[in-house]
Amino acid sequence: MRVRPLVPGDTCTRRPRARRTVIVLLLLASSGAALLAACGGGDGGRPTATASPHATATNPADALDATVSALPPAGVATIVSPAEGATVRIPFVAGGSANIDATALVVQAIGGEGARLCERAVQAPPGTSLQGSWQVTMAFAAPGDGTATLRVLTRDAAGAEATLATRALRLDAALAPVVVDAPACNAAVPAGTALIARGTAAAGVPVTVELGGARGLVTRHALDPAAAGPDGRWSWEASFDLASVAPGAYELAAYTTGGSEAGPHDIFAVPVEVTP
Repeated sequence: MRVRPLVPGDTCTRRPRARRTVIVLLLLASSGAALLAACGGGDGGRPTATASPHATATNPADALDATVSALPPAGVATIVSPAEGATVRIPFVAGGSANIDATALVVQAIGGEGARLCERAVQAPPGTSLQGSWQVTMAFAAPGDGTATLRVLTRDAAGAEATLATRALRLDAALAPVVVDAPACNAAVPAGTALIARGTAAAGVPVTVELGGARGLVTRHALDPAAAGPDGRWSWEASFDLASVAPGAYELAAYTTGGSEAGPHDIFAVPVEVTP
């Protein structure tokens, strides 16, 4: 598999217009996309932290280079997947195409009462507009009613929004092998404090939790599984000291390793903002 450093956000890259083929490269810090190396295990069940100039896990879905041979009409963005009314399990991949004169496409998951559950931004390359296919991975805590609306929009410098496409979804109640309960998607954490990550995992599944940004990995904790509860899951927690972490956009990713799959897999990644 091709290697790539952990980078927050999602991007859209364009080939020459003469070919009418556009490549979108989506990077997460899922959440981002390829693997740089395999991740180590825990130390007798205690959380261990290591530092590296690069991060090692992002979201596999964002490693895809999606192409389109025909763009939608000018000013239009579409949602191709999931299908209208589909039942999806969190985290899930959303994708479509766009032909809009904007620097970024915003993809949101909205709860039944209008609450923003998660938001990702697909950035156009500098000096270009968004023309091509887009893809992001959405990871968030499911609302109690098990429904969500996927919304694609643009937002100008003044904060004004224009909705381009929506899609109603149902959320599968089954939990992924590894789940992040906190921080929430798009959470803001003050610099100089501690970011406490919490979640659950299936019985016997080890968990690695890492925080990364545009400059690479900040810290990683490898956790051995604890005793599972009656629901067949065990609870994990990891603390990240932000004392020396610069303000900016980061990604908190939890995943497992081992088993029949090589490298990190079952990745649950949420974007976080470290604020001044």
